[in-house]
Amino acid sequence: MTLANSPSEPRARLAPIIVPLLLLGIIACYALSWVWSAQVVMTAPPLWSVAIRLTASLGAVLVLNVLRRRSIRGAERLALPRVLVLSVLGFAGFFGLTYLALADIPASLLVLVLSTIPIMTLLQGRVLFGMAAGPRSMAGILCIGAAIALFARQVDPASGSDPALGIAYGLAAAVGYSFYGLLYKKWAGGVGVMDLLPWLLAPSAIVMALVAFHLEGAPRIASADISALATIGALIAAPVYFMYNALILRAGPLVAGSISVAAPITTFTLESLMIRQQALGSSAFALVLIGAAGVALLVLDGQRKDTKK
Repeated sequence: MTLANSPSEPRARLAPIIVPLLLLGIIACYALSWVWSAQVVMTAPPLWSVAIRLTASLGAVLVLNVLRRRSIRGAERLALPRVLVLSVLGFAGFFGLTYLALADIPASLLVLVLSTIPIMTLLQGRVLFGMAAGPRSMAGILCIGAAIALFARQVDPASGSDPALGIAYGLAAAVGYSFYGLLYKKWAGGVGVMDLLPWLLAPSAIVMALVAFHLEGAPRIASADISALATIGALIAAPVYFMYNALILRAGPLVAGSISVAAPITTFTLESLMIRQQALGSSAFALVLIGAAGVALLVLDGQRKDTKK
């Protein structure tokens, strides 16, 4: 007589590929967002754009929780101050600081600064939480540092109205976001990702709407822009938030932080091949190769830890 397979057996078989699938899913969403933004010209003010996207993401998550017949009391096992801290670090604070940075530096320089998130995560993790990093993770961080150095050669650090201030805002965003990953791993392990996500999105959506109203007034936003932003928020951003937080819990904040390198590498490659319609140069190819190797090393280490659970 044979016993029926345990419900945990399929999960055990899927465990080795869940981390790579989450990473690839996030990268695919970023690529889709890049393709979409290249096709659509929006006139909505930037802060209102963020507020609309966050509100649409919140709506999508709430609808999914209703369909799952889950209560929205996802934070009952997490103190409210901790929820607010995570919301500010991961959403409102991050978007606000990047908005301030873009007023003084170009987007390419901001991407360069934000790609330091894995490095910031390692430094803060070791100093504040005694986080251990294996040889693969250390090698991955070194590769990412080398890729950042190569990328820096392609960015004009003097561009922008006030580069020093813009870089400072960007670094503050990187530090805050890496701290978000560390705290989420430490605090949210006992709460389902989908159960907690509405509580993280709601305060930030409200704050961003109030800040947008204060700084940008109440402009007339075309219905086409609202529809496009809501679609991006519900169908692209919301899945990214879910997969990113799930990746933190499964593989750790260091692996999740590698998205800040993997996503721009992907969009950089797409831009070269699809818009410029030219092959990558030697330095650009080296950047992509070294950066991808760094991300792969972090993922392999995180995947090994996940399969041991």
